[in-house]
Amino acid sequence: MKYHPILFSTPMVQAIQENRKTKTRRTKGLEKINDKPYEWKFDTYFENQIFYFEYLFSKKKSEQFIKIKCPYNVGDVLWVRENFYTAENWDHLKPSLLKKYDINVYYKSDIGNENIPQLLHKGKMRPNIFLPAAYARTFLKIKSIRVERLNKISEEDAIAEGVEKIADYGSTGYRLYTEPEASYTDIDAIYSFESLWQSINGKDSWNLNPFVWVYEFEKIEKPLDFGE
Repeated sequence: MKYHPILFSTPMVQAIQENRKTKTRRTKGLEKINDKPYEWKFDTYFENQIFYFEYLFSKKKSEQFIKIKCPYNVGDVLWVRENFYTAENWDHLKPSLLKKYDINVYYKSDIGNENIPQLLHKGKMRPNIFLPAAYARTFLKIKSIRVERLNKISEEDAIAEGVEKIADYGSTGYRLYTEPEASYTDIDAIYSFESLWQSINGKDSWNLNPFVWVYEFEKIEKPLDFGE
């Protein structure tokens, strides 16, 4: 088992905390075929997390297939990096020094949560990529891995991606992430996930229809040997 840091946006951190999110789609490691994804086909065959892709326009059999190793393995644990802050009098400290001075860290995803004490004098919000491992609080164990094209997502999987359900006047739908303040209630989970993907990866990212790793995970307690 290996540990890997992974970035999640604040809405997705909240979805994990609320046990709404059990899957995530990622493209890291698939850059070669996603340069022109329509020229490739997933061969459905894999072993030891090595996945085979077939090039549809190859002239030589030796050039027909390529192998791509998945960045993660089933059983690996992902530790979540999320947006964070400290009291404002510690804003001058680099993130790498916070633990050295035993500084308390607070998380953006907790802002507004009435069950969690709120800091009166908040410091600057710091990007999730800078969260030190010592302050990680969410750990996800990978249960399964597969490959598919982004647009092939099912309604069930879109819900498992953690899209938020909203209701208004008896009508229920899912959030439109490209318009955070919108209150539409007739949006299905797939379209909601499409808007989530676009909000993170850009307006045209959905239409590119890249290959993605589909990681299914379960939330676990902090492993005893994490950080050793």
